[in-house]
Amino acid sequence: MLQRIISRSSFLTTTSPSRLLSPVRATARLLTTPTCPRYAAQPIQQYQQQQEQHSQPRPHSCQGDMGSKGHVEPPKTGWKGAIPSQKGGSEEGYILKPPYYWHSDDFEAKYKSSCWCGRVKFEFHGDPITAKHCHCNQCQVLHGAPFQYAAVFHKTSVRLSHQTDPTNLNFFSTHRKEDGHDVPCKIACSHCHSPLLDEGRNMVMAYPSTFNFKDGQIPASFASKGHIFYSEAIVEFDDGVPSKCGRKTA
Repeated sequence: MLQRIISRSSFLTTTSPSRLLSPVRATARLLTTPTCPRYAAQPIQQYQQQQEQHSQPRPHSCQGDMGSKGHVEPPKTGWKGAIPSQKGGSEEGYILKPPYYWHSDDFEAKYKSSCWCGRVKFEFHGDPITAKHCHCNQCQVLHGAPFQYAAVFHKTSVRLSHQTDPTNLNFFSTHRKEDGHDVPCKIACSHCHSPLLDEGRNMVMAYPSTFNFKDGQIPASFASKGHIFYSEAIVEFDDGVPSKCGRKTA
């Protein structure tokens, strides 16, 4: 199995995410955000100009915002080496390192996630460090949704299920805007195209909607600690979770 993985580690090409912005712009007519008064009742033309500015090339904002406030030591999952791809980019044999196909007896899978078709499954050791809602324009476009809901894990707390063929993975580099493993990058299933993870230099962002929670109930540890890039929001939230016009790190 390992030989097969190594020999096919240069795989994976699928169509990159669409950059259709018209649904986002159409929503602008309904947007009133008391938390961010500079967006309240503004002309649609002004909002469209601001969206064009947000869509200009820049590093994918959320992938640089994976950490939590203060330093949190990684749990002991059995990984002995340096954090893979910690300096960014890619490294030889990455598919056999966290957060992909690796094994340790110290790794205890507390949670599992899966893509829509079931071909790709990930396992997670322990609870997330934090969780957040990101409202940046890039997340809206990349996910085809009003916002991104993500839980943050140490990279060495994540692994690919041994039942998963890693050739079913698709990698997309958000800074190069093309397919390929180049950290920071997004990971999806190459068949059903479900987004599953964002791999950063030290952390991984996972999407709670892909987790198989017991009784379908989201644990308290996955509760969002804040809204970030709320100045770019296209829907309002009144959930008591901190938010602000701009960047907020939980």
